[in-house]
Amino acid sequence: MGRFLNIGNKNFAEFSETQYFVDKSRLINKLIKKDITEKFVCNSRARRFGKSVTADMLVAYFSKGADSKSLFEPLKCVKDTLFLENMHAYDTIFVDIQACFKEAEEIMAAPNQYIRSGLINELKAAYPKFVSKKMALAAAPESIYKQTGERFVIIFDE
Repeated sequence: MGRFLNIGNKNFAEFSETQYFVDKSRLINKLIKKDITEKFVCNSRARRFGKSVTADMLVAYFSKGADSKSLFEPLKCVKDTLFLENMHAYDTIFVDIQACFKEAEEIMAAPNQYIRSGLINELKAAYPKFVSKKMALAAAPESIYKQTGERFVIIFDE
């Protein structure tokens, strides 16, 4: 479990136990049933309407770095065959943009370089045969996919 790749389910697990948690798990059922040509999804909402919690939920669901079955048991999502097949089935990249900008600022680094180097390092550690440190960030998941067939879920939280 890293900073960006397969970060696990800790954030979602903690928040789902609070009194402020609102179950939005049916979104997962909609996402996994979308057409294969629909590669990008934007989940925009007004300020303070749960975008970060939704991102954490998606990470907990898709990420190979999590064991979240018990977290989703009591929720409203439909736990059909498709749901279970996709649970923990993808390497998941999660980037919290605001946190990365703050961390980069603390070490006086350019935010985009901070994110790139962190992601490349974690992808290289997970897939050393297919990723090099000099590789362009966009090329790394593509290289992994071409060599292994492994697909990625990429989640940005602004």
